[in-house]
Amino acid sequence: MTLSEWSYTATVTAAVLYLVAFALHSFEWSSARGLAAARPGDGSEDAARVRVDFYGRLGLMVTGLSAVLHVAGVVLRGVA
Repeated sequence: MTLSEWSYTATVTAAVLYLVAFALHSFEWSSARGLAAARPGDGSEDAARVRVDFYGRLGLMVTGLSAVLHVAGVVLRGVA
């Protein structure tokens, strides 16, 4: 593969991962929205908080990975 093909692949992969990160952050926000309705003391709030944190951390990780791929795609395009 040439450098321009690697650049194209990295950029398209970054775009797809940005979309996945958007979906994960949407899951995080929708999960957090229901936390106010949970009753304190029944343990359901802890499980809901873990789910919100999981989606948030996963979304942040995917966003970071896609940003790295995006920068790599731009750099490879400049080198090519």
